Amino acid sequence: MATAISSDNTLVTLASSAYKTKIENKLNSYLAKVGIRQGSAVFTFTEAGEFTITNGTKQIASGTYTVDKENNVEMKFGKVYSYLTLKGKLAATTSGCQILFNADKFLEFLKKAVAVAGKLISTDSLASLLSDASGLQLGFILTK
Repeated sequence: MATAISSDNTLVTLASSAYKTKIENKLNSYLAKVGIRQGSAVFTFTEAGEFTITNGTKQIASGTYTVDKENNVEMKFGKVYSYLTLKGKLAATTSGCQILFNADKFLEFLKKAVAVAGKLISTDSLASLLSDASGLQLGFILTK
């Protein structure tokens, strides 16, 4: 799980940074409900613009993606998740890359993905905790 927090309010930015681990742990628990677990989920991206997310031998999701010259990425989830599109920013890291998305859109994605998996979650407490952090981004850290 990756987070990036910015706000015009310095106190909000500092307070949000203090909650970063708590935020990531909470989001990791939501992602685990759909099979995306740190260290065990595998994201595979092909040169043909397709991706899959697997956990062991189980395919969790698939779809298509595009990356433009400014490293903006758009992931469209196919079949079951065909109504979901996530737009974010791709950045290199020392061990791979990270993809960050607008927090509101990412939370909406989580709610829908978990609902499709037959589970119910509420992200209201997390959303209210971060409501003043207008620059909040959430996403994935991917390693090779």
